[in-house]
Amino acid sequence: MLHKPHVNPPAKVTTSLRIFQDYTLEKVYEGIDCFWAFSPVAGDYILFTFSQPLKAEGYLFRSGNMEHPGDKLYNTTVEVLPAVETELLKDAIGQGDKVNYQTTKDGYLKIGTFDNGIAEDIISPSVGKIQAIRLSIHSNSSVWALLSEIFIKTS
Repeated sequence: MLHKPHVNPPAKVTTSLRIFQDYTLEKVYEGIDCFWAFSPVAGDYILFTFSQPLKAEGYLFRSGNMEHPGDKLYNTTVEVLPAVETELLKDAIGQGDKVNYQTTKDGYLKIGTFDNGIAEDIISPSVGKIQAIRLSIHSNSSVWALLSEIFIKTS
């Protein structure tokens, strides 16, 4: 199988990547086909903005597939935008069993990275509801980027 479908929460999907033919981000998010784009450069992003803030339990992003195993995302972080004010979140995170995440200049929390083309993890309950998930690319790539699976696990 070249892509794996999942039911994901309603979201507006956008990217700065140059899409190849009709392999759009919407198609992989909706489980119809894979997303395929020309070689990413530092600063590129893939963004999922949810219709309403939601409680996400975890995520899975798989890049590459059997036909194009090298077309993976490298040096890419998974970031979430909390629905609560950033200052409130800073006070709440890092206490007790809560997780301390690095914050970007625009208020996103860095919650994960891609390892060998896959980013998968749980999202700490301390994050609360989120407005968006962003994949941020931090370096130029010599290969194209293919996303074959996206799964945003909600409660």
